[in-house]
Amino acid sequence: MKINSAPGAFLIALLIVSSPIALAPHDASAFATYFLYQIVVPSGYFQPIQIDAPSSNTTVFFSISSNTSLSTALMTDSQFSSFNNSNDEVSDSLFLQNGTTAQHSMRIPEGVYYLVFFAYGNTANVSYNYQTYPISPFLVLPLTPPEPTGIASFGLLNNSGNVTPYTIESTDAVGVADITAFQAYNSSAAASNDTLSGATLQLNSILAVNEQGGLRQFYWVQNTPDFVTNASQVAWADNIWNFSVSGILSNSTITSSDGGYAYSYYNNGNPGYYYSFETSNSTYTLPLQLALIVSETAMPGKGVLVQLGAQEIGNGSAPAQSIDWFDNATIVDPTVQSAAFYVSGNVTTPNGLYSDTELVFGGEGNGETTHFTQLSASLGLFYGNSTSGTQTAFPSYYSFGGDTGEATDDLSVSYSGNGFSTLSVGTPNYIYLGTASGTYTLPLAGVTVTTSFSAASSSSTVSTISQSSSSGSASSLPLSYLAVIFVLASVVATVTLSARNARRTGPRIQRRSSEQY
Repeated sequence: MKINSAPGAFLIALLIVSSPIALAPHDASAFATYFLYQIVVPSGYFQPIQIDAPSSNTTVFFSISSNTSLSTALMTDSQFSSFNNSNDEVSDSLFLQNGTTAQHSMRIPEGVYYLVFFAYGNTANVSYNYQTYPISPFLVLPLTPPEPTGIASFGLLNNSGNVTPYTIESTDAVGVADITAFQAYNSSAAASNDTLSGATLQLNSILAVNEQGGLRQFYWVQNTPDFVTNASQVAWADNIWNFSVSGILSNSTITSSDGGYAYSYYNNGNPGYYYSFETSNSTYTLPLQLALIVSETAMPGKGVLVQLGAQEIGNGSAPAQSIDWFDNATIVDPTVQSAAFYVSGNVTTPNGLYSDTELVFGGEGNGETTHFTQLSASLGLFYGNSTSGTQTAFPSYYSFGGDTGEATDDLSVSYSGNGFSTLSVGTPNYIYLGTASGTYTLPLAGVTVTTSFSAASSSSTVSTISQSSSSGSASSLPLSYLAVIFVLASVVATVTLSARNARRTGPRIQRRSSEQY
């Protein structure tokens, strides 16, 4: 990043992320009071923050606080270019204010902008928030490798620059994969406590839990099979991260009969909490066709049952198997009223990450980036439509995910229709894939699947997974345990992150502001 106030002057700035802050929707005063980001700008230097305005009618909001007076400016791309190539003070800008605080919102056209902090006096310790509405999936333009790559819904319809946000709430999400070639390699994987040929396919979705009194809690649910590609081995794994107001998960607030536990970690000195479970390895044979499922059942007065499932639709020449619900975790919350997997183009989570649902390839864990020497796959992403009772394509898709820290650097994506994308080794393209429609049916056990998923899907297909309402009524999923509450004794688990079943396929560093003001 080039950060200079005169030719030849450069600054490497450290971005430190604060603890997650919970803000009520539409609360501008709260947005202005708490800050997700901090940065140090030495005297005589400036720091630009790139902002993507995704729509022809975008609202941008920002708020800053500094220990000393500085200039805060919002510039267009051309204004910043002129400023960056001159020795002049900040002048030509859409917004300019000198002082220790600034707060402003304005409507801007589609394009790239810069929020600029210039320390014209003393060194400035700056805390700030910023956000656009609709929310842009692009941290910077253009995105460059590595990124989690596959198919994702950010809750945005993009019609030639006219971006319209939408919201999807569902009791489940389903990711489907047809993999015919699969080899990953990262020579430095050991630095991340990962396997040289390891990779994950991640179905990730935000779980919003509505409580009595109007409070909403956020959790991030991951269904992430862990592959060792040179040995054709896979372990079924999942993580649940607390993005909520408290940010706390313990073995008394999340329980499982399958053996998962809650763990703590630190991000720049700030504590965080997640739940983790992973099965033993099993063998797979290409072509591998599988479905990943995350499902929730709200139980008022008790909590939320989160079910993680995998169906081997085709493992070599084997016929489809029944769904293996390999983990069943209960988030203990007596105040819960309803819950849903949540996609929104106008709301971020309290720690600043996207409300998206994504099915993406990435490294094996702990933020690793891997490289694919071979990959040929089709990925489909669907949500449970409680009105029609079908697994339905999201209204639109992008070719990359926004929340996971694992990534890859050499996959190309194209949209093939009916909620499916096609991936192969090639030049990465992080793009809007377009609008979508269609539904998908999971095959019954014992059926041999001989055609590709994208060709077999159609807009008239009826899902085999029916939905419950988000109010917590009984689901029609064929699960005998829906009436069972899994309770584990409260256990204090001290486990190092090097343990295999504690591997984290975790979130990116928080980088967005909180809910819509």
